[in-house]
Amino acid sequence: MANELATSKDITNYLKHVFDLEKMLYQQNEILEHLRDSIGSVNYQMKLEPEIYQEKRPSVVGGIITAIVCAFFAILVYFGYVFLKSPEGGAPGWFLNIMLGIIGIFVCFVVGGIILVVSNVVQTQSYNQQVRITNQENIEEIQRYRKNLLEKGKTLNDEYALLADERKKTKAVLNKFYSTNVIYPKYRSLPAIASLFEYMLSERCYGLTGHEGAYNLYENELRLGHIISTLDSISSDIKEIKQNQRMLYDVVSESQKMTKSMFEQQVMNGQVLCDIRKSNQIMQYNQSQIANRMEHMHWLEEQKYLWG
Repeated sequence: MANELATSKDITNYLKHVFDLEKMLYQQNEILEHLRDSIGSVNYQMKLEPEIYQEKRPSVVGGIITAIVCAFFAILVYFGYVFLKSPEGGAPGWFLNIMLGIIGIFVCFVVGGIILVVSNVVQTQSYNQQVRITNQENIEEIQRYRKNLLEKGKTLNDEYALLADERKKTKAVLNKFYSTNVIYPKYRSLPAIASLFEYMLSERCYGLTGHEGAYNLYENELRLGHIISTLDSISSDIKEIKQNQRMLYDVVSESQKMTKSMFEQQVMNGQVLCDIRKSNQIMQYNQSQIANRMEHMHWLEEQKYLWG
């Protein structure tokens, strides 16, 4: 319960610090969630394999068959030519010339088949050599990529550990504020604190308790469905809370803009990946949170006479 010496202004100021701490905690949770997604994205990308092309076998069957068949017929025609040229054959000269032409054609096909086989073998060897070079380049590229991912993964894990530790410290300071029992346990959440602070700051209420108090107004608006009381409902009701819970809306909107500036999404192989935009952003944010946390802690120490 609030000290009897505490004025409406004192309570409002107290709520401001609690609200700021709840806001810090919410933002830290959001950033940590995105960091977890980024770490998961790195782990997913580490499993990517290099694109490997298959080598080809030379296609020599057609050329060999052509050469063999043509050679066979060339031999047959040649033996026929020899017989017909002999005294027993008695073929006229013009017919023998035709047979020589046919033999020449078959010989050309035999030579063509051999050339086709040799050409195909040479082309296939050249292609396979290029495939081996390309495959080696792809392997080396994925190795460099994985090396960079390992460094990025280490950085992300370090940043996650630092921010998780800062969140723990922020939670500890917030618990110190709550341990003064100014706020009833039921209302120790970001949605409730945001509404209570808004009521007091806008002077809709001048105290927490009583018929005209902020607790009662909060319960009435909650019962009428004008406001939400859990963080689970924030994402779906982001537009609806703008009118009745402006401070809560501002926290969520600001957090979304902040995480959007820190992280980016891309699609790889149908997988949505999260990546941090600048490596120093988390560190800078963490430093600012340390300063904010210390400021709230000092204020509570200075106001010890009011809050115990």
